[in-house]
Amino acid sequence: MTWLVAETSEHTAHTVPLDDLIVHELAQACVCGPQPVPVARGDGSVCWLLSHHSLDGRERREVS
Repeated sequence: MTWLVAETSEHTAHTVPLDDLIVHELAQACVCGPQPVPVARGDGSVCWLLSHHSLDGRERREVS
């Protein structure tokens, strides 16, 4: 199972499961209810990473 990391603006990126049971929208309004997490950059600024949730449950099977 693979994931896509996509930058959608200068301050926002998404991690999205590929080949999931649904097609995920690169938006906070995605039906999976993505979790926004602030990420500090090396220059001191902060961007947002929206982690989408898979509907096939791959997070429970993947090893970190």
